Amino acid sequence: MLPTAAESGERIAGLAPVKFPSDPEIRAV
Repeated sequence: MLPTAAESGERIAGLAPVKFPSDPEIRAV
């Protein structure tokens, strides 16, 4: 349903602070 952790994380990052474990990965990107 959701795309990739990077894409879903980026969207969630704007809504939630650090809810996904991929948050650090997106930050690195």
